[in-house]
Amino acid sequence: MSESFELALAVAETKHAKDLLDYAKQIGFETEFLSFGPEGIPLSVEQEAIYLEAVLESDNQLMLVALNGDQIIGLASVGASQNPKLAHVGEIGVSVLKEYWGYGIGSILLDEMITWAWQTNCLTRLELDVVATNEKAIHLYKKFGFTTEGTLKQGIKLQAGYQDLYRMALLKEEK
Repeated sequence: MSESFELALAVAETKHAKDLLDYAKQIGFETEFLSFGPEGIPLSVEQEAIYLEAVLESDNQLMLVALNGDQIIGLASVGASQNPKLAHVGEIGVSVLKEYWGYGIGSILLDEMITWAWQTNCLTRLELDVVATNEKAIHLYKKFGFTTEGTLKQGIKLQAGYQDLYRMALLKEEK
């Protein structure tokens, strides 16, 4: 990668389905701090497109892609239940390709997602699970006001064995 690149953010659409699945394979290869590995997400392009369409039609879900030209270099998402008792809770996720770490892309994506979430008037809580040893991610989330609510002992199995997950959350009223 050259030192300069053009960063653009876009709402993920069905046309991004194949590229998103390819991105998941690459990011799953680059870090083990995700819930999937180099195999990516077990969906076909058609299934991913159907999922993206459902996200687009939802009031309480969003997926943003960070682009360098046509290449997806980062991703942020908020997924939420359509169950009225849980629809106010968004599960947030952020990832960036390794070669683009250190450029603030994760911060830009997280800031956009939080701003969007609070403007929806649907969401009042954002939450995530993060591997307890993923210090860079924990620092990022704390920078935006997320607090650790608990520990999920042996919540994920990585190459080094079972690892704890921290449950972190941000409430709209605390922003």
